[in-house]
Amino acid sequence: MGNNYFCRGSKLILGGDLLLKGTIYNALNDDAALDVNEIRSTQGSNGLVTNPDYGLTEMRSRARYFSLVARYDF
Repeated sequence: MGNNYFCRGSKLILGGDLLLKGTIYNALNDDAALDVNEIRSTQGSNGLVTNPDYGLTEMRSRARYFSLVARYDF
């Protein structure tokens, strides 16, 4: 996934080190197909039959979300 963004900052506060890290995943809210069913036929009771799910999307990008981590070392 190419639309994840990361930001990190550190600052000395009251004799300790404060670290903040934020990450935005799927920032552009992409809804791209990550996996497509590529099995053209399946085995049925009368031999090979066309797979009705052929070409359908099986997995998409996750929804947009944000992660924030704060760490204070003293």
